[in-house]
Amino acid sequence: MGLLPHVLKFHHSQLGLYRRHRKLVLALVFIACWGGIVLPFVQTATCDVANLAFAQAKTSPVATRNLGFPLRRGPLAFGTLETHHSQGEASLSFTIYGPHGSGILYTDAVRFNGRWQLTSIDLKIAGRPDRLNLMPIQSTVPR
Repeated sequence: MGLLPHVLKFHHSQLGLYRRHRKLVLALVFIACWGGIVLPFVQTATCDVANLAFAQAKTSPVATRNLGFPLRRGPLAFGTLETHHSQGEASLSFTIYGPHGSGILYTDAVRFNGRWQLTSIDLKIAGRPDRLNLMPIQSTVPR
């Protein structure tokens, strides 16, 4: 019995790393979570597909009529982006803003021979139930 109370008494220098450096440990955990959870979304937002879709939205009369000009894009993108050599598929969404409102841009794309091509691009404006198609109309010349 005489040994047990002595073992349970801790000196300040024997406390764990967490108790002595609580703020530092919490900061490191926050940085690790930020890098592991948020950073992939930021990287996806700066990929070629997101850049291509945003460029299409900036030149779309439908988007600029509804959101105003100039358009800005949010820092995060969500979705999937898969590539294998020069082939790939992507399905992304990200927020865009204009002087008159905001919306979510949804885009699908395929990659052939290293070049991305949008297959769909839709804009869902906040407060509206429908999605607006931003794909340009492909005009064909009869032969």
